[in-house]
Amino acid sequence: MKLYTTIIIILITILGAFAQIDQDTLKIKEVVISAMRSEKNKNEIPVKVDLISAKNIENLAVVNVDDIFNSISNVYVNRSWGPFSKNSSVTMRGLSSSARVLVLLDGMPLNMAAGGSINWHMIDADNVSQIEITKGPNSALYGNNAMGGVISIISKRPKSPITVHLNSYGGSYKTFGQHITITGNRVNDEKGLYWGIKGFARQGDGYYFESEASRDYSDTTTYIWEYNTGGYLGYQFNKDNKIEVSGDFYDDLRNEGIQVYEKDGSYYKFTTKTIQANYVGKFKGFEINAIGYRKQQDYFNQKERLNNFAEYKLMESSSTDIDEGVWIGVNRKIGEKHFFTFGSDIKHGETNYADIYFTSYDEVYYTGAFNFYALFLQDEYNLNKKIKIVGGLRFDKANFYDGSFSVNNPTSETGYENSMHSEYTPETWNAISYKFATNYSFSEKVRNYFSVATGFTPPKLDDLCRSGKISKGIKIANPELQPEKIFNIETGTFITLHKLEIEPSIYYSRGKDFHYLVGLGDTVDIGGEQRALLQKQNVSDVEILGAEINVKFQINQNLNLITNYSFNHSTIKDYKTSVGTELTGKYLAEVPPHLFYIGLYFNHKRLASSIAFRFIDEQWIDDENTLLVEKYSIVDFKISYQINKYFASYIDIQNLLDVEFVDRKGLSSPGRFILVGIKTDVKQISKKK
Repeated sequence: MKLYTTIIIILITILGAFAQIDQDTLKIKEVVISAMRSEKNKNEIPVKVDLISAKNIENLAVVNVDDIFNSISNVYVNRSWGPFSKNSSVTMRGLSSSARVLVLLDGMPLNMAAGGSINWHMIDADNVSQIEITKGPNSALYGNNAMGGVISIISKRPKSPITVHLNSYGGSYKTFGQHITITGNRVNDEKGLYWGIKGFARQGDGYYFESEASRDYSDTTTYIWEYNTGGYLGYQFNKDNKIEVSGDFYDDLRNEGIQVYEKDGSYYKFTTKTIQANYVGKFKGFEINAIGYRKQQDYFNQKERLNNFAEYKLMESSSTDIDEGVWIGVNRKIGEKHFFTFGSDIKHGETNYADIYFTSYDEVYYTGAFNFYALFLQDEYNLNKKIKIVGGLRFDKANFYDGSFSVNNPTSETGYENSMHSEYTPETWNAISYKFATNYSFSEKVRNYFSVATGFTPPKLDDLCRSGKISKGIKIANPELQPEKIFNIETGTFITLHKLEIEPSIYYSRGKDFHYLVGLGDTVDIGGEQRALLQKQNVSDVEILGAEINVKFQINQNLNLITNYSFNHSTIKDYKTSVGTELTGKYLAEVPPHLFYIGLYFNHKRLASSIAFRFIDEQWIDDENTLLVEKYSIVDFKISYQINKYFASYIDIQNLLDVEFVDRKGLSSPGRFILVGIKTDVKQISKKK
């Protein structure tokens, strides 16, 4: 580990010396981003930010929108079943759990308060204009869920009077899909309406988890169907003021690969509804951005199986999760040197969950709710043309209430001896998050940033209130769970030479009262099977030492090389317990120490193609570091051809070499996955007056 640290420090030092070298440079274009909750040039921001444009996305083999992040350093995507996965987990900077990465869609947070998860399936990559990935804690601006970073997804908006986009495809495992977007823009002289309607549908037969030799009559394929529809309507009053309302509906069904008697066997189903209103405007020197939203996610899981004694088991799990909130941000430039950002967040989240057993009498219920309140302030101070200093402060207040857990008519299926009902004590947590960062521009070619920041995340409703079966065992609710915090210090350098960009960075993080799933040192008999007892607890001290380096090189006019490497050493520094196993010195589960990516991108006239190699290192999947998922490598390929101005064809191939690997649950991946498609784009050109 010391060797890695030394190498990165030396690399940053040497690269910093390029500030004095006189070579031809290629200036980085100004790109509007939201890392500072205001529009900024990327070169002005003292933080590590990766930008992905719609053109970049077109060059990648993308089946689901989270596939895009496979090309980004220090972002780990776990989607081992490909498009047939229940969902995807996206983590950053050596932190396990996707709940530690805040995901925004046009400013609306997608993380659910119940468990912090994101429904990645509902986002259509065809409608994405830009993705902004801000790495490291950003709780000083965004509060909870932003401990590892922020992913901001910005949707396309129309520029032509009428645009029609179609994407039709078919491929492996009889997967077929159709995407459609129709948009209009009637803005004239900076005033008028714009609108859009969109939707997609996809289905696939899926694949068998078990080999043909080991299958029995209960094995089936992981088939899916899903559809999405939505739209938006906006009105621009003038060049500085506009308002927009949007809505979205998503529904799906995903089989788990088991079917005994019931129609569709064991399956998951998510129904997600969102509505959002945005206002952007300027008034007497103040820039105002306000967002109001409401999300409802209805979850249903039918689970049937034969246990180890060939006994048939059937149960259903369901929940309704509701998140809603209002965010108001105000920007104001004061004098020539200060740019202030201040505002408030108000959020509410609640969950109602039920497990109903049909081959026994058990019923399990839990409820819980959160209210969040926050005030934040940030000042960007331009000391001179070379140095920018940023300071941010945020106060968060979280109220947990209406928490309860009930068991009715228990049997050995749930392990409880008697019916019970528990009302959890309401809790209130306060937190102050801060950030201090500097950006120093040696020249137009080289700049360096330094940042110190903290992060804060309250417990999830699922961890506070729910006891029940999970894939690793039996999870026990922990109503005593406290918020987790993180301290992070980092530095990085950005070098832009002729056709070459190099971006190394190094960081050190300490997590306090870290939320971590640990074994309680005991098992319980559930329907004749011994299952480990687990609980989300506060781990006193977690340490993460990490580094990353990005390199982009324009080989010639038509060929570009992009490569990156990430390293994370994530360990438990202190965790002593009277039950279970001593975990001090253990590695954090579900964190691969090494990630590597290299891709070649070719564009010439109507032809475009890319080939990319990615390496994912081995990782522990349990708290005691006894179970290991082996490392693996994947090659992805894409080729597309613009037939004429209306039609383009493409072939996406994920896992070109058909590598077989096993996921955290011991289940196999789908192997090579191919899609062949046609895209159609028709635009009405504006007439010049």
